[in-house]
Amino acid sequence: VVLPGKPAWREIVDWLGESILSPDGSLDRARLGEMVFADAAKRQKLNQIVHPRVFAALLKRTAQIRRTAPEAILVYDVPLLIETGLHRSVDLVLLVYVTPEIQLQRLCRRDKLSRAEAQKRIAAQTPLDEKKRYADYVINNSGTLRNTARQVKALWRYLTGLQPPSTGVPGRDGADK
Repeated sequence: VVLPGKPAWREIVDWLGESILSPDGSLDRARLGEMVFADAAKRQKLNQIVHPRVFAALLKRTAQIRRTAPEAILVYDVPLLIETGLHRSVDLVLLVYVTPEIQLQRLCRRDKLSRAEAQKRIAAQTPLDEKKRYADYVINNSGTLRNTARQVKALWRYLTGLQPPSTGVPGRDGADK
């Protein structure tokens, strides 16, 4: 919804100016992040521009899939699922959990942020420990990639009816059931 020329892109550029653009005309996400995570009012306005359009596109795509493949399992990767209330529109919630310190380290590394900048971004979200209350299943991603993959595979097999619930399916606390 924020690709060049789309209505949300236009509204963001009209609001923040062309300095928010990368040379190719797309939004400079790093610069945009610096601006909105330093100012709660700007973050709220950006969310008001983007979220309704994202949700409309999501609902439209969901309806299309449901018409053509009613038995399909749809997986949405939505970082602000709880904060936006979208969790009330899905059948179940899966939280991928890490300890706060690992979350901070990974965010710094992935987005090349200072520790302080990463802390601002994390503080703008509901804490992971609180999000656990909304989760039907929790994948503990604090360990190795192999361990995380094992949990995901076990949960997938359980949800698709290929595995009984007592054999390694992640529970609400991230521990295997």
